[in-house]
Amino acid sequence: MRALLIFFTSLLAAAVIATTACESLYDDFIPESDNSVIFLFGTLGTYPGTLGGRIGADAICRGTYEARYGDLEAHNVRAFLSVSPLDQIREMPHNYGVPVDMPVVSPNGTVLALNWPDLLDGFIPMFLSGAGVVPSSQFFWTGDTAGYGTTDDNPAHHCQGWTDAATTGRVGSADANGTGWLSYDAIGCNNTYYLLCIAW
Repeated sequence: MRALLIFFTSLLAAAVIATTACESLYDDFIPESDNSVIFLFGTLGTYPGTLGGRIGADAICRGTYEARYGDLEAHNVRAFLSVSPLDQIREMPHNYGVPVDMPVVSPNGTVLALNWPDLLDGFIPMFLSGAGVVPSSQFFWTGDTAGYGTTDDNPAHHCQGWTDAATTGRVGSADANGTGWLSYDAIGCNNTYYLLCIAW
């Protein structure tokens, strides 16, 4: 485990110095599963904001994981999504047991954060498009109101708990690394965007 953490920490240092584009979104580097990292990935396709709440969003992520990343043998797969003030990204460690002290790694091996609090501090070292998570110029549903893993009771921020196509939902941008990576804009829930997922 120590060697793997040293390896991923060195990747983070390299990413801060220079960003490199992936030749293909799905030319993935798959880290060996030893329960030492949180794996952040995007869905293979796009979906409207009517994801079916937490249960439906998690099922979508589980499907992508099994289709693409099953060799990781993760024990847990969840949608990286704020659904309500009681079920927001920042509270996923409390609600779902997401580890707070593991590096967060993308499909091409980019270390996006040294731990969970680092992931939600308003900055990541590389665009998610460059990290192989989602394609460039794309959005993904988050429900995040400020870029720090939080949301509120306003249904216009999370498609009424990801169930109502008639309202709006907050999205993140694949080409931002400030707070806009998690909270870029509010867009109609009838549009289709990617979904971010985590596995550990």
